Amino acid sequence: MNRKELLIFFTFFIQACNTPDMKITVADKIIIANIPSGSGIIKSGDAYYIIGDDSPFLFALNNEFKVTSQTQLLDAANFSDNRIIKSEKPDFEAVEMIGENEVVIFSSGSKSPQRNIFFRILLNDSLIIEKHDVTDFYDKLRKLPILKDSELNIEATAFTTIRFFFLIAKRM
Repeated sequence: MNRKELLIFFTFFIQACNTPDMKITVADKIIIANIPSGSGIIKSGDAYYIIGDDSPFLFALNNEFKVTSQTQLLDAANFSDNRIIKSEKPDFEAVEMIGENEVVIFSSGSKSPQRNIFFRILLNDSLIIEKHDVTDFYDKLRKLPILKDSELNIEATAFTTIRFFFLIAKRM
């Protein structure tokens, strides 16, 4: 780095350190009936899609946050008020858009086998839903050195053009 580049870098660096405290204001609060929990939300076109860690449904909402549809992803014999009982819940935590019409959903992997589920959903005129058992993949994640002496617990995901990133809550 030459002297001019170094000066520019430090100018931006010092300015970044001197920014005032960020203030956040909640502009509006909306309670959405019939959605028991919200673990993840994505937007595709004019629709929002919400998953919950204890719900067998993928919920679609319009721009006014009104539920326009709910698609059952899992058979859930033991649920009430749209909630699956804790011991059987899939623990859907991570949802991400891939391109313009593909959604992926990961369960947390914290308990096998009910939490080793992955969904790939194509948002066409009618939804195309693929369900996959990802036990082998999750077992490989569990063997990573960073997870030594802890359990796998995926909380979020992000996607770039060539990679998935997972946010994992490390529990001892």
